[in-house]
Amino acid sequence: MSKEIKLTLGETGLTNMFACVFKNDSGAIRVRDTTNNTWDTPFAVADLNTYDIPLTEFATGSGLYVADFPTSITEAGIFIICFYLGTPSTPVILDYIPAIQEIIWSGTADVSDSLFVKAAKVLVNKAVQTKSTGVINYYDDDGSTILLTHTPTDAETTITRTPS
Repeated sequence: MSKEIKLTLGETGLTNMFACVFKNDSGAIRVRDTTNNTWDTPFAVADLNTYDIPLTEFATGSGLYVADFPTSITEAGIFIICFYLGTPSTPVILDYIPAIQEIIWSGTADVSDSLFVKAAKVLVNKAVQTKSTGVINYYDDDGSTILLTHTPTDAETTITRTPS
């Protein structure tokens, strides 16, 4: 795989970083048991060594900690990654890292940054058309960053516009 799980910290050289994969299953939050390749509920600290995905520092001194997303997850969906500092084999959580990562998994690969996901964002976010020029701007979640500008032309035989 290609190190889909990523966490950037200001601290380097940590060797006891790990992550857990969670999903919302019809209102029940489930955690991935990476030993038995099943979904468990609830999260039990006593079973940490069955949930943990060890992170390694990508390059010495980088502060970027990475791991592969479990290939045993063959279902498509949106998964949440939570990060921890501790020793799963003991089991002890020394600290919860206040960061999460969302991964949109196709069943075989991370498609979080795919064209399909970007197109879906364009469809659900704000779009504004300037009536005098016909230019349509499609905006990101923040409402101010333009993702796409589309200028319809009048070269077609018919154009139908319904002003708002």
